[in-house]
Amino acid sequence: MADETTQADGTAVTAGAEPHGDAQEPERPQVDWKAKYEQAVAESRKWEERSKANRRQADQLKGEADAARTDADRLKELEARVEGYETAERRRALVAKVSADKGLPADVVAALAGDDEETLGKAADTVAKAMGDARARASVAEQSAHDAVPHGRRSNAQDFAHAMHEAGF
Repeated sequence: MADETTQADGTAVTAGAEPHGDAQEPERPQVDWKAKYEQAVAESRKWEERSKANRRQADQLKGEADAARTDADRLKELEARVEGYETAERRRALVAKVSADKGLPADVVAALAGDDEETLGKAADTVAKAMGDARARASVAEQSAHDAVPHGRRSNAQDFAHAMHEAGF
């Protein structure tokens, strides 16, 4: 018999034998790595083409959605513009009516605040009253300037100041 020695793990080793044993390992099947590589490349190309097709379809759908959104935005813009024109026309008609009713110039009534006939009418009444008071004061000032006071004694500014004082300003 050959010399046998025992290793630390409890296996017997025959002297002169290979440390890994003389027994041949079972044969492993040979792997064709080139074929596996080509198969992986083919699979990769297939998924790459699918990805490109999906991207083209997504871009097309996005373009259609953008076009639809653009049309909707244009429609909203046009509706807002029409509404603005309608509002301006209603305001112009309201100003014309209040101007005719109150006897004030249209540009004066147009400068007043108010979106309905009642509010604009009240503002116009206030302006008409103030204009009437101012006309009355102006006629008082003219009258006092021409009354018994000769022109040489007071200047126009003094006449105006006197008239304003008598009118309560």
